[in-house]
Amino acid sequence: MIQRAGHYLLRMYVRAGLYFYFRKIIIHGRDNIPSGPVIFAANHQNAFMDALIIACFNDHFTYFLTRADIFKRAFIRWMITSLNMIPVYRIRDGWQSLADNQKTFDSCKQLFLKNEAVGIFPEGNHGSERRLRLLTKGFARLAFETLHHYPELKISIVPVGINYSDHQAFRSSVSIYFGEPILANDYFHEPIRREATHLRDELAARMKRLTTHVEDVDRYSEIIQKLETSNPNYLDPADTNKRISKIERGEGMTRPPLRSKRNAWGLLPFHYVAIAINFIPRYAWRKIKMRIKDPVFVTSIRFGVGIFVFPFFYLLIGLLVSMLYGPTIALSWCAVSFPSALFLRR
Repeated sequence: MIQRAGHYLLRMYVRAGLYFYFRKIIIHGRDNIPSGPVIFAANHQNAFMDALIIACFNDHFTYFLTRADIFKRAFIRWMITSLNMIPVYRIRDGWQSLADNQKTFDSCKQLFLKNEAVGIFPEGNHGSERRLRLLTKGFARLAFETLHHYPELKISIVPVGINYSDHQAFRSSVSIYFGEPILANDYFHEPIRREATHLRDELAARMKRLTTHVEDVDRYSEIIQKLETSNPNYLDPADTNKRISKIERGEGMTRPPLRSKRNAWGLLPFHYVAIAINFIPRYAWRKIKMRIKDPVFVTSIRFGVGIFVFPFFYLLIGLLVSMLYGPTIALSWCAVSFPSALFLRR
């Protein structure tokens, strides 16, 4: 009970951090999420951020299947385990380790019996392109194995589309679309392999409607380039996909009038003040960033540093100021320092 309360408090804190990190968060279709056991199946463009967004904006206590290799380091293992992430092993982790996936599946079955939710990214990896990649059948295996042992359960698969205006940028925007659920029980009959394929294809079709999707891989760069000239709203996948369909049919795109850019010069003094206030944690972040090998992880690690390292620094300085100059000045420091990071450009 205490552990669960701790998880709720952590989720509330991370949610507050997400509202700080993103300029705008739009949520659609939350009413589509059923109350029983659920598998959230989402597109995967932004590493840990995708999982955090799903976990913080639905009412289920959600666990996520996450690649096992990131559990190797003790601190990271503690952090992601506290965020309800469960390791899933791949061939690259070694053939012997694949047997450990059965433990993961058994854990998920117990979660379903408690009407909890499991999040999975059926593309199998993350990628920066605005398209849904071929789905694996791991989510179907998870649902079917559970139904084999507990046929009385009703397991819903909720397709999820996560759409970023710019997934690498601080203070960008994001929208999350929860689609209508698919009842896995409707596909749980012989021949199982064929039905798993049907379930995968149905899920893929629904997910493609919930996020920006370029079907023609060979023309991807050309289509995105033409799409960008129309100033698309990537937070609205229905409209964006209509524009993509027109481009694929060879129809011309109407060039909208140029949007007026906000004058950033007026905020420049605040930016320099923010640099001075955040010099130490910002320096630490830049050192950490230099060691990140996969650029897709930059946003997730930046977010983690932002909600843990920066506030810790502010509170530590606030405590020192309080000891030296009293609580009034310390509170003034906190009032200035906490929102200062909003004015950092990167």
